Amino acid sequence: MCYLFVEAESFRRRGGWVIDTSSMHQMGSAYLMAHGAGIPV
Repeated sequence: MCYLFVEAESFRRRGGWVIDTSSMHQMGSAYLMAHGAGIPV
């Protein structure tokens, strides 16, 4: 099995996803999350 990690917060086009920076001090990086506004992303 192979895993691939991508720095997705640096994507130019993120679709409906938003960057959450609240974990920067714990994980060292931001992550993407769905906005939860009822529209599929």
